[in-house]
Amino acid sequence: MGASLRAAPSSVPLVTMGAPLGAAPSSAPNPTRSSPAPREVSLASPASAPPPERRAGDFLAPVLFRMIGAVRAAAARVGEHGGGDSDPRAVHDLRVALRRLRTMLRPARELYGDRRLRSLGAELGSFARAAGALRDEEALRDTLTALDLPAEAGAELGAWLAQRASQERPKLTAPSLGPTLAALERHLGRRPRRRPAVAIAEAALAEAAAGVASLRSGDPADPLAMHALRLRYKRLRYTAQLFAPVVGEAAAAVAREAARMQKRLGELHDLDEAQAGTAHAPELSDATRAAVSLALVGLRAAAVERFQRASQDPLRGPPG
Repeated sequence: MGASLRAAPSSVPLVTMGAPLGAAPSSAPNPTRSSPAPREVSLASPASAPPPERRAGDFLAPVLFRMIGAVRAAAARVGEHGGGDSDPRAVHDLRVALRRLRTMLRPARELYGDRRLRSLGAELGSFARAAGALRDEEALRDTLTALDLPAEAGAELGAWLAQRASQERPKLTAPSLGPTLAALERHLGRRPRRRPAVAIAEAALAEAAAGVASLRSGDPADPLAMHALRLRYKRLRYTAQLFAPVVGEAAAAVAREAARMQKRLGELHDLDEAQAGTAHAPELSDATRAAVSLALVGLRAAAVERFQRASQDPLRGPPG
């Protein structure tokens, strides 16, 4: 994403994320009276720019409470059996809802206090990891069942996947999340510190963009490096999406670009997880493991090419 990912100092508008340096006034000035110089508008058009007195708390508080409600609803759908086959998107939706909430809690620390929100965010993180484990299991099944394998290897792999599906899975329920979400609601009911909404938004975007930029030179052959980069792109995407109403269309454009790169890296992640999950599975024969590995290596090479083409997009520039 090139220059659009470079973070600006907190005192400088985020023009490096693709925003115009300023905006023309909506009407011609009155020559009979003096007027101040046009105010620089960062990352937004005059029509979408928020009023300068808008407070961060007025924007963040309703968003955070809606997100807490989304987490509760998704957890209720997951149910007592970890999502199950009755609602295949439930685990995915819970994972996304948790990550969005945790993403927004980062800038909220400036308004509601760092220590308590870090603690509550860590508690939510434990649920997010459990949801991630369930979702990774689903992705593993989808990736492996799509492989083009010899008949014998395919049958053995199918039996192995069926055995895994019958095993006990972690349970994620609305009641288990309830105390943490209730504590978060109580904390957010406090009066927030007074901060400009634009300043909080731009600082959050700059931090997320810097996180991506710091990892973009990672080796595509390194699964851990690509996984870390995917998470940074995901944070940038959610941050930009959440603050687009405050910052403007440039933030929405960054969110779209981050989602594009996240998708490419997600393809790599699913293949890497499948390779790791089957490489040392004692239930699989050597021949089946070799057939699966060969198929995954070929798919990963193609996924790396797609990722590198996206990284070299002339509109965004190469990593670095």
